[in-house]
Amino acid sequence: MPTPYLRAVVGVKEQYADGVERSTAAVRLHAPGVEVDVDPVHGGRVAGLRVDGWDLLVRRGRTAIDWGCYLMVPWAGRLRDARLDWRGGTWQLPRSLPPHAIHGTLFDVPWTLVGWQDGAATCELAADLTEPWPFGGRAGQRISIGPDRLRLEVRVEAADHAMPVIVGWHPWFVRRLAPLSGRPEPGAVELALEARAMLAADPPAIPSGARVPVPPGPWDDTFVDVAGPPVVRWPGALELSLHAPEAIAWVVFTQRDEGICVEPQTGAPNGLNGGPLGVPPVLEPGQALEASFELRWRES
Repeated sequence: MPTPYLRAVVGVKEQYADGVERSTAAVRLHAPGVEVDVDPVHGGRVAGLRVDGWDLLVRRGRTAIDWGCYLMVPWAGRLRDARLDWRGGTWQLPRSLPPHAIHGTLFDVPWTLVGWQDGAATCELAADLTEPWPFGGRAGQRISIGPDRLRLEVRVEAADHAMPVIVGWHPWFVRRLAPLSGRPEPGAVELALEARAMLAADPPAIPSGARVPVPPGPWDDTFVDVAGPPVVRWPGALELSLHAPEAIAWVVFTQRDEGICVEPQTGAPNGLNGGPLGVPPVLEPGQALEASFELRWRES
């Protein structure tokens, strides 16, 4: 019997900014005061997060990288010149953000909805790591909600070949919450993030190695040695604390009017090729990497 928290599966056609209609099949998870839309078709992403009536995520964008909250796997951020140099081999990947590759291979492809747990606001998705990724493997997501949090979990498994792997999440938080009838309009989004350093970057946004003091924004930069969970706040409405225990880097993007991004990652951009945070984790055949990202909210 389906869980009562699986509120709806809605098939619709959306008109995107490029004029192309695309079908969606959004799974809606429901908990007291919370609705979460999960879109298996467009990268298995969280397409919407509504808390106490407030819509917190950018719901549509010009391209697949511009909206919702999606998983980045098997790398996060830019891969310089779309090239992977690893264990003496070189692989050329598609230039998804020319001249670089960006955010892995699964954020813009369909995932399979494989199940949900009876009696819980949870769904699970899976996708194979196929071409253009040269090593194979598989990724699984578990998305669950409660009255005060959204929890995202990933498990990446190597198949017959060893592979490097970095994972991360890419949430797009709206700058201003849409007004709700009978409530004062909240203030514009604020970000509180205490980082001891930022990684100097070669344009565009690929860390070059040096740790530098944090300059004033706007940013498209990688922060390290972060003290405590970052906090995203809309004064007069809500604040979110962001918890990602496996993250060693946080990429912050504040260069767009529609939203800001605060991205926990298990490695830096271009990290599959090494870099300032060292070599990436390696999964030998049959091994797995697990990570989580939790968004916890309270009234602001």
